[in-house]
Amino acid sequence: MHDIYEELARLAARYEELHSLFLDFYKAGVPLLTGGSVRGIEVSPLVEDRYFDVTCAGTTARFAFIFLGDELKARVTCVRLNPPNGLEPSWLESVGHFDFNGEGVVDEIKLPKGSFEGDRFLVGTDSHACLLVASLLYKASTSPSTSPAEVSRRASGSVART
Repeated sequence: MHDIYEELARLAARYEELHSLFLDFYKAGVPLLTGGSVRGIEVSPLVEDRYFDVTCAGTTARFAFIFLGDELKARVTCVRLNPPNGLEPSWLESVGHFDFNGEGVVDEIKLPKGSFEGDRFLVGTDSHACLLVASLLYKASTSPSTSPAEVSRRASGSVART
């Protein structure tokens, strides 16, 4: 029978390993994202070493680290912040996520066309991290809102006036 303390120690070690990869993801992807050709991208500092926000074209997406202890993997979730008054977030809309293992390999997403087509993303590689953030930021900026007010407005057929 396994000692519960041994299991907790194993989980804690795995958490630290995966969390370190998330920090590498942030450090690797942000410089390319903000130093690239797209103007106006802003990236917040890490908050509690758990999440950061990226803003572009009036949309803010939050990228957060989650430890999936039962699978011994990590997940980076992306949610869109939707402030009704433009100042404070009132709800978060899920945009997407990706999971990675202890080697930083993202299983469910493959690199797009190019010299490494079909290879797996690595969260600690600068160009891969930048592309992962950029693709979820794009999705956050272009997918329709699922806010309660917006869903209700669309269901009633009313049109917003500008």
